[in-house]
Amino acid sequence: MSKRLEIGYNSRFEIRMERVACAVRSAIRILYLSDLHFTGRSAEMAGRLVEEVKRLCPDLVLLGGDYTDSYAGLVPLGHLLQGMSGVAPALAIAGNHDRFFGINTLREMMETHRVQWIEGASHDLYIKGTHIRVDGNACAERDPGSAIRVLCLHKPLDPEGLRTGYHLAFAGHLHGGQCVLWENRKGLFPGRYFYKWNRLKAQVGDCHYYISRGLGDTLLIRYNCPKELIVVDLVPY
Repeated sequence: MSKRLEIGYNSRFEIRMERVACAVRSAIRILYLSDLHFTGRSAEMAGRLVEEVKRLCPDLVLLGGDYTDSYAGLVPLGHLLQGMSGVAPALAIAGNHDRFFGINTLREMMETHRVQWIEGASHDLYIKGTHIRVDGNACAERDPGSAIRVLCLHKPLDPEGLRTGYHLAFAGHLHGGQCVLWENRKGLFPGRYFYKWNRLKAQVGDCHYYISRGLGDTLLIRYNCPKELIVVDLVPY
C-alpha cells in the first residue's frame, strides 16, 4: 500500500484484483464499484472509470451505493452509466447518502441506463452457463437451486451472518477509514477501533467477503488509503 496524502478532488484509484475458485462452468469476472460521492467536479473521475470498466471487460457490474453528494453529481453519474451501458449486466443498490438526494430519482436514472435496481430484492442471471443470484442490501434465505449466491451490500454486515449459503459478498461505506496508519490481519487502523469490519476482506465458511475503500469521499482527505474498485475473477475448481 502506497503511503500518500491526498487532499481535494482527484481521479486516482487502484484496481484490487481477487480470485475465487467456485462452482462456475467457466471464468466469470465481477466488478464492484461503491461510494462514488460524485459532485459537479467529478467529470474526470467518471471518464476514467468508464475507460477502466471497458478495459477490464467484466461479465457483471455491481454498484454499491452512495453515488452523489450533490444534485450536480447526477451529471457525471449519468455519464458513467451511459459509458458502461452495454458493457455487461449491471445491478445497483442504495447507500445511506442516496436517501438525501432521492432514491426514486436514482432508481429512474439507473433503469434509464439499463441498470437493474435490486435494493432489498434478488435478481437471477445466467452468465456463461452458470446460474447466479444476487441479493441487494438484504440477506435472503438459502436457495439451493442457485449455483452461485452473491450478496451486494452498502454497509458491511457481520460476516457471521454470511454462513447462510453465500459464496461471495461485497460492501463499502467505511472508505477504509480514509486515514490508515497501520494494517494487520484484523483490519485497517485506527478505523478498526471504531468500526469492527473496517478491513479489506474476510472469509466465513465458503463465503469470500470483500470490503471496498470506495472511489470518493465527502470529507476530501485520505492518507495511506487509496481509492479503489474491486475485481473478482470466479474460476472453476
